Order: sequence, then structure tokens, then C-alpha cells
Amino acid sequence: MKGCIIKNDEISIKDICNIIGDVDNYNWLITNIECYPSDEEIVKILDNEYCWLEGRSLLDLLAKEEFQWIWGASLLSLKK
Repeated sequence: MKGCIIKNDEISIKDICNIIGDVDNYNWLITNIECYPSDEEIVKILDNEYCWLEGRSLLDLLAKEEFQWIWGASLLSLKK
């Protein structure tokens, strides 16, 4: 298992996705979410105890709005 804690407000979730690469080959379980999007559709997705997103859905969500993530824990599951 690998993880990272980002202590720099100049690094975005998009940057992390670029480092991981092939984000759309994974399913994402995101928990303990603390973030502040203004788009109501994104709020509905992330304003839960957890959410499951396919990689393409995560990339589309991040492309839709650049918002602040305070905290979140994620688990990646490789698509078969």
C-alpha cells in the first residue's frame, strides 16, 4: 500500500493524478472527504461519508472545477 500526505498548497489533485498516471484504469474509493466545490453536482457526489468513482469520472470532475481539497483518503482498485 502506498500513500502520500501533501503539505503544500501549490499541489493540486490534478498534479497527483498526473504523477500516478493512467488514472482512468482505476476505480477510486474516496473517504473522509473535506473539500469545498461550488458546483452543486460535485457537492452532491462528494458530500457523503464516501464515494466510488471510476477514473474517467474523477478526471471529468476535476476538469469541471478547480476547488480546494482539505482532506480525503483514497483507495485505488485496478479495473479488470
